Amino acid sequence: MNKKVIISIIAVIALVAILGTVLVACNQEDYQKRLEKKGYSKVVSGSDIIGAIGFSSNTIEWDIHYAKDNEYVYVVKYKNADDAKKAYNDAKEELKDDKDGKYAVKKVGKIVVSGTKQGVRDAG
Repeated sequence: MNKKVIISIIAVIALVAILGTVLVACNQEDYQKRLEKKGYSKVVSGSDIIGAIGFSSNTIEWDIHYAKDNEYVYVVKYKNADDAKKAYNDAKEELKDDKDGKYAVKKVGKIVVSGTKQGVRDAG
């Protein structure tokens, strides 16, 4: 293959990788818009209060709490994948006590979504 073809192939692969990352990555505003569109209201969290007085978490990048009627959802983005995995595993362990099956947890990259089953579904 000639040099121009190889460079073109590498450029296309890089472009696809960058677009895939940018278009798939969810951020705090995405979750907020999605939940507010479905009628959820933001609930003040402990991390909101801690942040207001100037402190920050060593493990959490951001978190949001939303509630609607009897549904609620807690979305947390961790600073690293290991912390997210530990939080997800801890939440799964706690769900073993959920005899009624009302609660759920899921992990997407460094983001852990937990709450009622419907709340987790609504968060996406």
